Order: sequence, then C-alpha cells, then structure tokens
Amino acid sequence: MDITVRPIKASEFEAFARISQTAYPGFYTDSKQDRIKAIEKIETYDRMYDLTHIGAFKENQLVGCMRFYVFEMHFHGARIQASGIGSVGVDLLHKKQHIAQAMIEYAHTRSLELGIPLTTLYPFDAGFYKNFGYGIGAPLYTYQVNPAHFKDFGIREGLNYQVEANFDALQACFNRYVDNHHGMMLKSSVDKFRINTLEKGRVLTFTEGDTITGYMVFMQENHAAQNFLRQKMILTEWIYNTPKALQAFSSFLHTQKDQVEYVEFFTFEPQFYQLLNNIQYVSDPVMKELISHKASEVSLGMMHRALDCGELIEIIEQQVPENIVFNITYPRTQEMESVEINVGYLERLEIDMPIDSFSSWIMGSVTLETLYMQGQLQSTRPEKLPELDKKFALKSPRCFNKF
Repeated sequence: MDITVRPIKASEFEAFARISQTAYPGFYTDSKQDRIKAIEKIETYDRMYDLTHIGAFKENQLVGCMRFYVFEMHFHGARIQASGIGSVGVDLLHKKQHIAQAMIEYAHTRSLELGIPLTTLYPFDAGFYKNFGYGIGAPLYTYQVNPAHFKDFGIREGLNYQVEANFDALQACFNRYVDNHHGMMLKSSVDKFRINTLEKGRVLTFTEGDTITGYMVFMQENHAAQNFLRQKMILTEWIYNTPKALQAFSSFLHTQKDQVEYVEFFTFEPQFYQLLNNIQYVSDPVMKELISHKASEVSLGMMHRALDCGELIEIIEQQVPENIVFNITYPRTQEMESVEINVGYLERLEIDMPIDSFSSWIMGSVTLETLYMQGQLQSTRPEKLPELDKKFALKSPRCFNKF
C-alpha cells in the first residue's frame, strides 16, 4: 500500500493530535482535555513561518506525523540553512510499515528542494537514525553543583530580573552567541513563543553599558518534602558572551548557598569544571575508576545528516591545501558519492567513510583519526589524518534549540 507524505490541513489537526498523544504519552495523556490542548498548540505553531506539520497517509488516513523546521545555523564561520525533524509519531496500528522511513525521506527531499544542505533531529533511538545516515553529535554535560562551589567574583552590579521578557533584547544577546559558536541556530518561532509566554521560571540578565551580554532562565523547586525551605535551582537556559557575564552569574549562584541544595544546569563546554571550587556531583557523589570523582552526567542528543556534502565541504576546504577525495558511501542504497577538493595538488589523498561518519566529522563531533582507529574510515594515507585534523580544526558543535 502506497504512503503519501504531505503538509496536513486544518481539518486533520485532531488526527495529528491523537497520534501525538499515543506517540508521546510523557507529554500528553490520552484524555480529551489534553487532546484539545494539543490541537490548540498545533493551530498556534502551524501559523509560524519556519514550521510545517507533515502527515503520512494511507488511503487518505493519517497514520504518521512530524514537524519540519527551517533554521539558520552557524556552520564553521558561515551562515547556512538547516532543517529540523521533530515530533515524529506513528499510529499504533501502523507500526513497522515504514511510515517513519517515508517521512524522513520526505524531509530529506523537501530540504534539498529548499536548498538546505544539512538536517538535524533529536533521536528517540540513535541506532534507528544512524541507518538513515545521521551522525552522533557532541556530548552534553549536566552538572549538579553546590552553590558554594561556584566561584564568587564579587560582581553584583549589572544583574537584574527581566520581569516582562523583552525578547528583542534577549534575542540580540543570543544572536551574538550564535555568531561565535559553530552549530548554534537562531531561535525559531517556537523558541520565541516559549520565552514570550514563559509561565514558570525567571529571567536574569547581565548588562554591560547598554548591552545585555548574558542572560539566564531558571526555576526553583522544592528539594526535600520534609523541609519546604530546602530547594534546588534548575537553569533551563544560560547564555554569556563575555567573561564578566559568566563571572557575574557565577557570583549570583554562589550567593544562593544558604537555601539552595544544588544548581542543576547543562553545558557543551567540556572544561566547565574549571570554574568550580569543587567538582562533586551533589545527588550522586560517587567515586569512579582511577580514583576519579563524578563531576557531571554525560549524554548525547542532537544528530546531524549531511544532505549536500559538496556544499558543506566547500565551506571548510580553504583550511587545507591538500588534494583530498572524500568517497562517501550510503549503505541503505549501496550508492557512493565522491567530493574532491584542491584538484591538481601534488599529492592525492582518498578518504572513504559512510555518510553517518561523514556527517559527524563535518560537524566537528569526531576526528578523522578517531574514525580511522575505530574502523569507520579508510584512507590511502592514514598517517596524514592527525595532520589533517589539525588543519581543518573543526570546532565541536553546540545547539540549544528545542524541537
């Protein structure tokens, strides 16, 4: 039976919501009230210019759903468009019928038609998406820090609550962060909607002169049922563009030590622990191998898929003078694509790897040397790979967009 994939119509919002309820019971219960909320959210989001609700149909029956996003990404010093796939769901009666595959392939085709060379997603199962050429992204570090362990730089002036979120000012601060960090994407319409309709939490900004150089969105929650005075502080967003902004926030967190048990936050910075006076992970202070202290939890989230390998290579090829041929294989279709740079250079080097490994490498999530050692890359001159890694000097990606 053929599967048709297309943008949904307003009359199909309820069917989309029903599938979302069964696909994501952690977000929605299977109640009429939650279905109404889900429909209202679809109606709101569907009006946004950078998001399209997509459905998969069998004989005009909606059997799968997803959201297709268009983002603007900082890619190794350049601005490119990237697409995003989110909220993929399949009706329970139509599992294992290649519904998700049809929607993913549709997203790839739609992206290329729009001239988008890269797509991203948050996987429910990384192995499933690796089959479609998605490469694993950068590690995310989650900390639980006793406030006393943040360094106190004595900076108080410049910190202020933003009672009513002035999104334009926060967006300007966020955009400067995007300009300086590979992988970051400008806030989507959904991100703007979320912060403008913030129901829980507070926004703390740091201003230098007339410019907001950092902001933090945080919530306070009760930590111990037996003691309502003890609490934990959860940072849901933390942006800083200058050393002074980071130092100010560190000082602010340090002063919360009288009532806050721990501060929980996430970061893509692998050496964030250098800011701390103590590295103990509060809720689970265990000792690991080699007499090491658990300092953070490490997790992996966003995955990337190169759609136009030639366009992406063109952005970074000026960083090396060597003549390199990238032979990129597509295991699902048994096809191969070759992309060559610096034709005519005295020495020709060939590198063979599957599309998922290429996607991780081009995003800076893994090195050529590591891929070779793990058997995920072959080369005519493997001894040259460490030198190429240094010349390409690809930064590890980070991204805070939720979709």
